[in-house]
Amino acid sequence: MGHRNLYYGTLSGMYDCGFACWPYQQDMQEQGLGLDKVEMKHFVITHQNDKILMWPDAWTIDDAGWVYNIANKGNEFLDGELDFSGTDSNFRIISVFMDDMSYVA
Repeated sequence: MGHRNLYYGTLSGMYDCGFACWPYQQDMQEQGLGLDKVEMKHFVITHQNDKILMWPDAWTIDDAGWVYNIANKGNEFLDGELDFSGTDSNFRIISVFMDDMSYVA
């Protein structure tokens, strides 16, 4: 969670696999509510790709405003289908500039 957005992963179904964020500050301002009562009305998809972002796993925010997303193929690992031959990447690090800061900053 950042000072401006809550970051989360999307899985197959309504949206392709990827990363998204909820600009909760915008919804709080529009609804006139605190974080404990605000409803999610807006969201932003930052990355989508069913092939390379199958299992959105972890996020971090650096002190320059970049959000780093880590994706792996955890679903293939659990199914015993993960390819260790080296022909494809099993882990990916994706970054996007969101001009945000970590909630612990």
